[in-house]
Amino acid sequence: MPAIRTCAISGACARRNNLTKKRKGKIKMKLKKTIHEILTFTAAFIFLSTISFGQTSAINKNQTNAEPKTIKTKIDIGGYALYVNIAGAGSPTVIFESGSGAYSNHWNLVQPEISKITRTFSYDRAGLGKSDKRTLTKTSCLNQVQELHTLLKNTHVKGPYILVANSYGAFLVKLFANTYPKEVAGVVFVDGTDEKYSEFLAKNLTPAQLDVFKRYPDPDGTFDEHLLGAQQIKVAGKLDALRKKPVIVLTADINVTLKQYANTPMVIAFPHWMEWQQDLVALSDKGKQYVIKGSGHVIQQNKPQVVINAIKKMLTYDLKNRPIPSCKTIELSPEKLKRFVGKYLFAVNDVLTIKEENGHLFADIPYLIQTEMCPLSENEITTKDNDVAATVLKLTESGIAIKSKYSPGEKNIIKVADDYHTLNECWASGKIAEAISKCNEVKKADPENAAISENRLNDLGYDLLGRGKIEEAISVLKFNTELYPDSWNAFDSLGEAYAKTGNKKLAIESYEKSLQLNPASKSGTDALKQLREEK
Repeated sequence: MPAIRTCAISGACARRNNLTKKRKGKIKMKLKKTIHEILTFTAAFIFLSTISFGQTSAINKNQTNAEPKTIKTKIDIGGYALYVNIAGAGSPTVIFESGSGAYSNHWNLVQPEISKITRTFSYDRAGLGKSDKRTLTKTSCLNQVQELHTLLKNTHVKGPYILVANSYGAFLVKLFANTYPKEVAGVVFVDGTDEKYSEFLAKNLTPAQLDVFKRYPDPDGTFDEHLLGAQQIKVAGKLDALRKKPVIVLTADINVTLKQYANTPMVIAFPHWMEWQQDLVALSDKGKQYVIKGSGHVIQQNKPQVVINAIKKMLTYDLKNRPIPSCKTIELSPEKLKRFVGKYLFAVNDVLTIKEENGHLFADIPYLIQTEMCPLSENEITTKDNDVAATVLKLTESGIAIKSKYSPGEKNIIKVADDYHTLNECWASGKIAEAISKCNEVKKADPENAAISENRLNDLGYDLLGRGKIEEAISVLKFNTELYPDSWNAFDSLGEAYAKTGNKKLAIESYEKSLQLNPASKSGTDALKQLREEK
């Protein structure tokens, strides 16, 4: 999982996800479309300035944090150069630190949105992505922190900084904060790894497993070098630099990560993962933790809007790190609270759920963090203490109206029965006729709705196939060919599904149709050739 060896294990996890190379190429498109949908309301935040995007290969030393430019280039830090992606304008600057072996593009679903508000900075560490290899013979966390500090100096990007770190990046962020405490305003850990994790593995892996870890090539350092980094963090941590600064900890859904890493040695550390996440929270008197349901380890790609919201929450702190006062709430009787309880149709495949437990309301808002809600009046509730979403829910005759603190408008959604199934839930539960009916209703009302796009249906089919729901998967992929009869890819996917189930006749027919639409498809040509040879 996390931190140590995530370059190897995260990659293996992706391969095990029953995704073909073809499907992997679509994930980015799918996520971009998801973000676009989210932005129609939940992320319709106020744009504080108009950003003009350009590109340059050099950085003017007189450039200030107020210049709204995008810079993508390599910067020399003393004999070797690191790739940077700097966008937006304003202060504080948000710095993104990726997991082990990961590149700056791991933040490509988050950085563009934050750059509309303030200056952002992502980069490839030495030996990764577009950056040069370091000239040092050994790697350590302290070396990497010093490289980042030099890079910031040479790009003339000044503090204060908000540090955002996924996985192994937490090692570097903690060390950076303690090494340069006056330059750090706050930290967002995105399923960050605590140094206790690497120490646990060192003590509990078998000799054979440890040998694999130690031999695996990693630009972020060997296993022993990571252990050295853990010691460097412990020594620097005595400075307690984050104690009075805001810290937000986003923690992945343990049930999802268990599946992702079930066949790896690292799974032995999972019983302690939540404990280590709470250790990150305890770094600050202002620490807050949010467990992100449905997200794997790389939350910025699984649930990017949550990370965006967390950073925006961090930006509501002033430079002295005092939180903006929360709005005034009132108390309501349990009977009045229960008027809000229920399921509300947020979008075709998303339901907002409100529950009442022991006199408290909790809302599970799509794309946002599940949070406690507090009454503003008899008909309005809001996220507690202006939590990450800063959302107000107001009762209406047909359901509720949702308004984000950062949004100029409201979204009205209707209340649905407790046993309501979304479109995707219908497909997954085998209610194929109902799913097709819902698809046709959506197509009639909103032909461009992303829920019925070719890519969405295609990905849903693969997801069901990977979960062993063969009949359901084929029904989705077959319907996709009916909805998009001119798509070679839809037929290609259906052919692959049939082939996996052993139905060579229908697989061949689907591939033949795909190649009629796109004779240049190498994957289709190769698959068809193999099927015919086997037949």
